[in-house]
Amino acid sequence: MIGLRAIAAALLAAAASTAGATAASEAFATAFADPAAWNASGSDDVDAALHRDGDALCLAFDFHGVSGFASMRRRLPVEYPANYAIAFRVRGDAPANALQFKLVDASGDNVWWGVRPDFAFPREPRALRFKKRQLDFAWGPATDRTLRRSEFVEFTIYAGRGGKGEACFDRLAFETLAPEPATWPAPRASASSSLDGAPPSLALDDESKHAWRSDPRRGREQSFTLDFGTRREFGGLVLRWTDDAPATRYDVELSDDARHWRGVRHVDAGNGGADPLALPESEARYVRVAMHAGPKDGYGLAAIRVEPLSFGASTNAFFGELARRARRGLYPRGILGEQTYWTVVGTDGGHESGLLSEDGALEVARGGFSIEPFLLDERGHFTTWADARITHALRDRYLPMPSVRWSLPGVELDVAAFAAGGPGDSRLLASYVVRNTGTQPRALTLALALQPFQVNPSVQFLNTPGGVSPIGSLAYADRAVVVDGRARVYTRDAAERFIASAFDSGMIAERLAAPTPAVPLAEAVADATRLASGALLYRLELAPGASRTIAISVPLDAGATPPLDGIGSDDALDAERARVASYWHRVLDRVTLRLPASARPLADTVRTALAHILVS
Repeated sequence: MIGLRAIAAALLAAAASTAGATAASEAFATAFADPAAWNASGSDDVDAALHRDGDALCLAFDFHGVSGFASMRRRLPVEYPANYAIAFRVRGDAPANALQFKLVDASGDNVWWGVRPDFAFPREPRALRFKKRQLDFAWGPATDRTLRRSEFVEFTIYAGRGGKGEACFDRLAFETLAPEPATWPAPRASASSSLDGAPPSLALDDESKHAWRSDPRRGREQSFTLDFGTRREFGGLVLRWTDDAPATRYDVELSDDARHWRGVRHVDAGNGGADPLALPESEARYVRVAMHAGPKDGYGLAAIRVEPLSFGASTNAFFGELARRARRGLYPRGILGEQTYWTVVGTDGGHESGLLSEDGALEVARGGFSIEPFLLDERGHFTTWADARITHALRDRYLPMPSVRWSLPGVELDVAAFAAGGPGDSRLLASYVVRNTGTQPRALTLALALQPFQVNPSVQFLNTPGGVSPIGSLAYADRAVVVDGRARVYTRDAAERFIASAFDSGMIAERLAAPTPAVPLAEAVADATRLASGALLYRLELAPGASRTIAISVPLDAGATPPLDGIGSDDALDAERARVASYWHRVLDRVTLRLPASARPLADTVRTALAHILVS
């Protein structure tokens, strides 16, 4: 009897789920039929209004030069099945801004969302689809963050570039999906050729001593194919090549029938070893690696690992996974998903500002790339922020002129940053002082690495999303690092060498830390993945107690002042720093706070906070 009751309960639950899914599908299909059911709203000083355009409902907005949002919302109660997807079409005539699709519960306090940051609104309708796993819990007091029922649906435009325009939505649809299996079938492998004793199956056992090897007599055009047995989702691949026979130029292709293939990733300058490949939202039965070139006629693939959807969920998620698998310190703390501390560096009333992290990385502009220091010693030991004891300070305790000190056995590195100039003509100035605190001479190399990472961490997702900041090309000319075709970083002290690397050849920190690079380092690079990195290298010969200062300048505005003006020597740099400090004292010291000595940090904090308000 108990078994019959359980079966009956399961059948009733399944019937209820089916009925709920059918009701949701019908409700979504008619969501735009009645414009009066929708309400438009905007944050302070933001205009939002609705109008009909054919079958679409359009949200017109004007940010009037401020940050904030414009949104359209309606009541649309939905009960959710075990697995589902929600789709709609969007078009518009508007600057790129964040597009947010939200589902809100009856309380209005708990919100789930799918976000497309910096969304470029197409003139023709474009279909967007969010699966259950792509709708994240955004905020709210709920302890159970599984979306089981929502009361409202909302479309929001959040200011990125701001401006004004309109976004039009139609064909809102709800789709019930089959549950994902707990485990996927083991894939089968095949190849265009194989050597005796080295079949394709050896690349599936994850044993580095075993590998598939192609027959070099069959030429350089070879392929390796995975058959999943069924159409499945995945987020990327990691290919681990043998040391002696990697493919350095190849394509990754997907197919559902092993006849019609679609290319999803091209590698042009691989460096062997392990190749991590993000393939966001991939879905296929077959995966093929089509190899075209390598150091030898044959190829050796020791392992191919299929990564879950989370691996390629976003560029931040991808780099977070790479950082967790790498030596600590080769990636910034923020990319690891850890909360990192930073402080703002800018001028009073400036249009742009930078950030200096607790570890000494300098973000060159809001949302921009960063410059991170590393040290190499005479024995080839590579030192990162994770190896040092780090302390921090503000000049005169409270001025917005931060510094970071790395303390290491026999060596100190001081990183200090400040902003000079005024609105429309400001620049970041940074100095790197390497000091030999030991009793023996030292031969050190300071590497200032330009990396496609913000100081603003990847856990930051509101206002200015943190994490990755793309770099498409790097070069060094006339004592300036040229980033994406524009001189961005000016070096007072000519670098002994500038090196650059495309992502497929390895991140610059990993390549500097490697004893011998698998691929020669370039002096300039153009990277189709827009994840290039590079480094300025300074060779330092330091006697006991001696130090050397390296200085750089980063324009924040396209002003008339030459970027290196006034910092041609260490004395000139100190004089410019003192001038800026004097200005901030005049601004921040106008009010005297009489407090006991124990409360001095409170007064300092008030002044620093005021400076940050003036900067930002």
